[in-house]
Amino acid sequence: MKKNRTYSIRTMLLVSGVIATSLALGACRENEQGRPLNYDKGRYSGKADTELSPAARRGIHDRVRHQGALTASPGGGAGLPGPSSSADVRPPASAVNRR
Repeated sequence: MKKNRTYSIRTMLLVSGVIATSLALGACRENEQGRPLNYDKGRYSGKADTELSPAARRGIHDRVRHQGALTASPGGGAGLPGPSSSADVRPPASAVNRR
């Protein structure tokens, strides 16, 4: 009886080890291989960007212009003028002193 129990424990340990090893190796996806694991703060170590083509630049410029970023006045809104420099929203000093 003791001999059978020893074989079954060994078998369970062997099967558990094989499963754990296969899970550990299976978790290493191919697209994660060779990627940097240590990063330098403030330094980009990836691939260099490619230069934009003139057609892509023109498309981006047209999209920005369409969204109004190049033609709208500062201050936001749909072409509404921004706040004037003389607008004062604070209560008058005389109202503050009465409190």
